[in-house]
Amino acid sequence: MFNDYSIDERRENARLMGMIFLFVLVGLFITGAVATGVAALFTYALPINDGNNFDIYFWTMIGSAIALFIMVIWVQVGVLRRPIKWMIIPYILYAVIMGIFLSSFTMFIDFYVIGVAFGITCLCFGTMALVGYFSKANLNYLLFVIIALFAGGTVLALVNLLFYFVLPIYWDVTYWIITFVFFAVIMLVTCFDVYNIKQIIERGQMSGSLALYCAFTLYVDFIYLFIRILLILIMAKR
Repeated sequence: MFNDYSIDERRENARLMGMIFLFVLVGLFITGAVATGVAALFTYALPINDGNNFDIYFWTMIGSAIALFIMVIWVQVGVLRRPIKWMIIPYILYAVIMGIFLSSFTMFIDFYVIGVAFGITCLCFGTMALVGYFSKANLNYLLFVIIALFAGGTVLALVNLLFYFVLPIYWDVTYWIITFVFFAVIMLVTCFDVYNIKQIIERGQMSGSLALYCAFTLYVDFIYLFIRILLILIMAKR
């Protein structure tokens, strides 16, 4: 009986985790569709080489960046203890607004490079998610490593500004170091988040709103990882 119960429990845990990743895929699909649609709009219907259209696109990007910040606050502060419908709305809105913001990539970057970046992101994200899900060790200690790397990368980025103006010969070297430090941070955050989501599920604390919040967290991890990898590919190509 105990074994049967354990098997059923593991299946339920896997189902909940699968549901969360399904929400992530839905968010990514919405973002990709919106990014492609907005890029097509400002490429063919409202080409930005027209001054007025460029102003519209410029302020659209500024507005989307501000809206993303507001949406994060909304999600973090206002929805966790409310019914699931209160999480669906900000999640979809965030995915749409992120698509508008990322249209700046789909408009100006070769789709082949975007596709390669997306594939690498899936591989890196999937690898770290598997490590987080199947790890038997306590990965909460990763938080200290993440904080240390982030703090070190931030300090190095500030120093790199000095190099840019005073010792530009060292700027490229330190830039790549900073890039890979923050890349490591996002990878570790992904592993840390999946591990903690699994802990929530195993404690039986998962609810509809919390599942969408977890999906939102992983969605953001994926997007940040994708942007970082895309920037690495662009810089490497140059």
